[in-house]
Amino acid sequence: MPNSYPKNPVSIVDHIRKKRMDLKLLQKDVAKICGVTEDCITNWEKNRNTPQIQFFPRIIDFLGYMPFEVDLTTLSGKLKAHSYINGLSQNN
Repeated sequence: MPNSYPKNPVSIVDHIRKKRMDLKLLQKDVAKICGVTEDCITNWEKNRNTPQIQFFPRIIDFLGYMPFEVDLTTLSGKLKAHSYINGLSQNN
């Protein structure tokens, strides 16, 4: 695997890059799946910016899991998980 392969992903972008590399997909392929431009994926992977919450539902679908630690035993954790899964910010 290349040096850029995240063996132990920490950030959402690490998870995206790892999944993309595991599936041998190009950035343009992941961009289409996530509903963003290829430049957007490139910028995410180069840590120039991070995904906005509105893209989280498609990212979570692509990954097949939620790449965040959320305590589902608390109300605040459940609300946070709900907002991630549905791409909702406090402004929505």
